[in-house]
Amino acid sequence: MTATETYPRAAPRAAPTASTSAKFRSDRRNTSFVALPESRLLSAICARLPTWVAPDHLTLAGLAGAALAGIGFALMIVDVRFAWLAAFGLTLNWFGDSLDGNLARARRIERPLYGFFVDHIVDALSTFLVMVGLSFSGMVDARVGLIALAAHNLVFNYVFINQAVSNVLVLSFSRFGPTEMRMLLILASAVFAVTAAFAAPELGFVQIVLNVAFALVACASFATFVVNALGTAAKLRADEAARQTRA
Repeated sequence: MTATETYPRAAPRAAPTASTSAKFRSDRRNTSFVALPESRLLSAICARLPTWVAPDHLTLAGLAGAALAGIGFALMIVDVRFAWLAAFGLTLNWFGDSLDGNLARARRIERPLYGFFVDHIVDALSTFLVMVGLSFSGMVDARVGLIALAAHNLVFNYVFINQAVSNVLVLSFSRFGPTEMRMLLILASAVFAVTAAFAAPELGFVQIVLNVAFALVACASFATFVVNALGTAAKLRADEAARQTRA
């Protein structure tokens, strides 16, 4: 570029308006097995939290829980008793991740743009920490764990792309959501830890079962992504064709 060459400067972007924020107030759809009792429990907890606890504190607690879970899983290769640290971390992750948005809504202190961005960035990082730790745990083959992570991320991407075009945040598929997955991870790590601690001969069988289970989860996640992506694409195509015909 010569000294006299210039590039056009982009026009300054307008500050977010109320209408901009409104599109992030998506309809939330959660039809998981534990959705109703979980919702009641979260409402009860929100009502009892001290006033100094803020949604950001809970978001950080959820991230810390994911880090503890990942560390606990990774250290299981050294001592299976670290499974209990992983279980505690998953519980803390549920507590923080499930309550931060609920508390903001209960107190009417929502920040739609900031909350949307931070919540889902933390969710993505939390999933990464847990699944990478799990891949080093010895519970499952590392390749199976990482494939499960990749398949989960496909669903994760679909959820937010679909939210952008439909303004609906889908929180569960086939009655399964994040809470059920945490519960299954806690159960799997507990079974593995107890079996390994007692040097039971069934340990090899438990590992095979867990590998098969995670492989099935990966396959189910991939199928969920494909079916829902194709269905949404077909619906959007039909809707836009109908609008063009009316126009």
